[in-house]
Amino acid sequence: MPILLVFVLATIGSKILLALAIIYALLPTGEQCSVCDAGTVPLAAPPGLTAPARLLRIQRRWCPHCGETVLTRRAPELRIRIAPPREPQGAADDRHGAS
Repeated sequence: MPILLVFVLATIGSKILLALAIIYALLPTGEQCSVCDAGTVPLAAPPGLTAPARLLRIQRRWCPHCGETVLTRRAPELRIRIAPPREPQGAADDRHGAS
């Protein structure tokens, strides 16, 4: 009997996880309203849902044009790291040998 129970729970659990993954993939990304294609404004998450919303990269947004509130996936932020400029190889030798 316990093996059957584990099988049923695993089957139902996998179906629920698959459904949630598909719903997450269907959420719109970006800052455009899905109804009128105007720009949207991010809304603050409710007090208890700040950490889960940040973890799942989900954000509530409001469109001032049509008044619609939508749930969106936050687009990944592009972080470009700029390295300091390199000195020419001969410059380091000139600095130490010029004394």
